[in-house]
Amino acid sequence: MKIYCFYGIGKPTERAYYYKHDPLPGAKSNVSIDTTAMFEDSKVDHGVILGEGDGTVNLLSSAYMCAKGWKMKRYNPSGIKVTSYEMPHEPDRFSPRGGPNTGKSYTDRYIIILCTWLIFTGDHVDILGRSSLNDLILKVAGGKGDTIEDTFFSDIHHYAEKVRIWDDNEEVNPKEVLEKLVERYVDEEKQVEKEMKEKVEEKEPREDMEEKEVEKEVEDEEPRDEQPSAE
Repeated sequence: MKIYCFYGIGKPTERAYYYKHDPLPGAKSNVSIDTTAMFEDSKVDHGVILGEGDGTVNLLSSAYMCAKGWKMKRYNPSGIKVTSYEMPHEPDRFSPRGGPNTGKSYTDRYIIILCTWLIFTGDHVDILGRSSLNDLILKVAGGKGDTIEDTFFSDIHHYAEKVRIWDDNEEVNPKEVLEKLVERYVDEEKQVEKEMKEKVEEKEPREDMEEKEVEKEVEDEEPRDEQPSAE
């Protein structure tokens, strides 16, 4: 038996949410997604935190076991070989329009656009029409799966190391683990506060500068009293 992990990456994917206390009459929950949470230059869209993935399943959910989990004896006691192959989402890799002498009709161009999307897409569903995925599946079905090599483009190994799961032969001190988790949480909170403070500080000087520019324009437009000549 062998395990093959073929999945798409490079498409913004939901991974977490901002919540707010929102008690509604008759509702079973007193919290809801805070759709007002929007931050400039960040991957937060109406309370939804976006991360790496295939548009449906985030990277950690689809790739953690392939990159690390099944490499542990705890979850793979038989030592089954695991091969991972990431496929970046590249729908615009080539232009489907062709040159000025293509002579393609509208229907032909539509088909080309659709095929080009399927050839290079990493989307959760559309990836089923990707040519490289079909090639990989045919290799496995034809008994040539050993020729497929691990191919990674993402930082999944870096993310996987942050997951607090250990193999059976690793000694773990629960107290140390808890302390590290608390320390990590505090560091993340401090980083968020620092970023928010920097954004506020950047915004304030810009507003002050705009107000000064407006005041200067007003002063320039105001008529000035003519000064008597020295003669």
